[in-house]
Order: sequence, then C-alpha cells, then structure tokens
Amino acid sequence: MKNRRKMTVAAAVILAAAAAACLGAVIVRKEKLKNADNELVKERAVLDAVFPEKEAEILPFLPDTDGGPDSIPEAGSAPAELFGRLIVPGTDLDLPVMMPDENDPDKYLHRDMYGKESLYGSVYADTAAGPEAVSLVLYGHHMKNGAMFGLLENYLDESWCENHRELILRTRAGTCRYAPSAVIRFSPDDPETAKALSFVRPSDPQYLAGKARETGKLYSVPESEKHLVLVTCEYSAKDGKLAVIFDLKE
Repeated sequence: MKNRRKMTVAAAVILAAAAAACLGAVIVRKEKLKNADNELVKERAVLDAVFPEKEAEILPFLPDTDGGPDSIPEAGSAPAELFGRLIVPGTDLDLPVMMPDENDPDKYLHRDMYGKESLYGSVYADTAAGPEAVSLVLYGHHMKNGAMFGLLENYLDESWCENHRELILRTRAGTCRYAPSAVIRFSPDDPETAKALSFVRPSDPQYLAGKARETGKLYSVPESEKHLVLVTCEYSAKDGKLAVIFDLKE
C-alpha cells in the first residue's frame, strides 16, 4: 500500500512538472510573438520613411548590381538588404521584403530585417532563380495567428479574393500593383511545380493553371510578362506549400 501511494505521489509530481513545463513554453512563445509584433510596428515606421509613393514604369526584380548587397542604397536606418514593401490593402499584411545575398539565401527565415532572431522571420526573395526568370518569388512564414503570410490561404476563397484584388510591391524604383491569378498547393516532392513558379519556360503558365485547377483555385491563366509569387507553408499536408501567383497589372 505504501509503495502504491509513493508511486501515485511520484506520478502526480511528474505530471505537475510536465504541466508546468508546457505552461512555461506557452508563456515563452506568447512573449516571443508579442516581441515580433512590436518589431513589425517599428519596421513599418522605417518603411514609411524609405519608399516613395510613385509609380514605376519598370520594376527590376533584382537590384542592378554585381551581386553584393552593399550596392543597394541605404536610406536612414534601413538595412542594406531591404528591397521593398509588400502590402495587401484592407488587411494587416504590410511587410518589409528582404533581398538576401545569394550565398546565404535563407538568412531571413528566422530573422527580422535587421538580422535579429525573430519568431516571424522576414519576407525574403528567392535569389537563386537567375536572370532568365520572369517572376519574383517571395517566401514568408504562415503564422497560425494570421501574421506574415498567414492570410494567403484566404485567396482560396473566391469572395474574399474578390474583395482583395490588389497587391502592392513598393521599392526604391517606385510602386507596382498586381492582381491574383492562381493559387496552388504543392509538396516538396514536386520539384516541377517549384521550378515552374519561376516562369522560365513558355509552357509554365499553362502547367501552373492546370495545377491550380487540380489543387487550389484558378482565377485566370497567368498572362502578364512579369509575375509576383508568394510562397508559404500549407498545413493540410505534411510539409505542404501554398503558392499564390499575381500578375502585374497594366
């Protein structure tokens, strides 16, 4: 009887310790989320000071540079690798876009725009596509609280998409506006789709249209000469990805 009582007490202590550890982890994560939200507010103040509200006739997808991030001009307290500002009007999506060095392409996966550790990370461009690509691919986290690229799954909803038909990318060259054309779900073992998102081959628009019909939502076959592609995690499948393709508006 005494042994059984001791085992019961020990089990209760273990369960209490486990519960305390879980609660501690939840508190730590909430604090990190709060810090990340506060950093976003500060970053937006910098974005307001950096990017002019003027239209761009031509938006360069990559900086006109020999490859070094130092060639991107700094503006005030803006870091050198800050490339642009991404906005979906009518939503909370208003984020800096980073252009990492090609030798460290995932630098901003878990860092804010100043390179400090961040639960949100930053939106950053795929610098590996090469000059032949006619799309700019941007990556961002799908946060379950809706932050960062958490709202991209809403583009699967036709009525939501109808009320959010514009996406804005503002750079030092000016402002370009895009409209959504297709939403695609794909997995890491589907390299063909990942390659097609760069729109290098003439067949890529039709291929991606077919994938959108099959896995997501097709609003129109991607037709513009330049595209903006936003990629994030998709939680209905293990290691799934969600890509939303936007066409440059005339």
